[in-house]
Amino acid sequence: MLAQARSLGTGIALLAQADVARLPIASATQDVVLCVEVLRYLPDTAPLLHEIARVLRPGGTCLVTAVPRLSLNGYPLVNRLLPRGRGFLAAAPALHERRRAAARPRSRRACRTKRCTRSTGAR
Repeated sequence: MLAQARSLGTGIALLAQADVARLPIASATQDVVLCVEVLRYLPDTAPLLHEIARVLRPGGTCLVTAVPRLSLNGYPLVNRLLPRGRGFLAAAPALHERRRAAARPRSRRACRTKRCTRSTGAR
C-alpha cells in the first residue's frame, strides 16, 4: 500500500510504516495529526494516543475517528469474516460488484420509476 500511495502522492505528507508506539517523527513538530479508524484495531490505544500527543505541536490540531464497538455498521463483522491479512480492501471489488448487481433494474418496467428517470434522464 505504501508503494501505491507514494506513486499517487504529492510528497506533502510523510508516508512510513512504523510501530504506533514509536512513530518516526520528532517531538512537537506536527501542526496536524490525522488518525482515521486505527483505534479499533489496537488492543491498547494508550501508546498511540501518547505518540500523537508527543508529535503534535502545542496548539496543533488532532483528528481521530473511531466507530463505537456497538455500532450498526458492518466493519467489525467484515473484519472478523475475512481471512487474516486480506482486509476489507482486498474484498472490496467483489463486494462492490455484488452491490452494483443488486441495484440494477430487473426489467424495463422497473426502470420507469421517478428515481431512475431522474438519474438517467430517460423518459
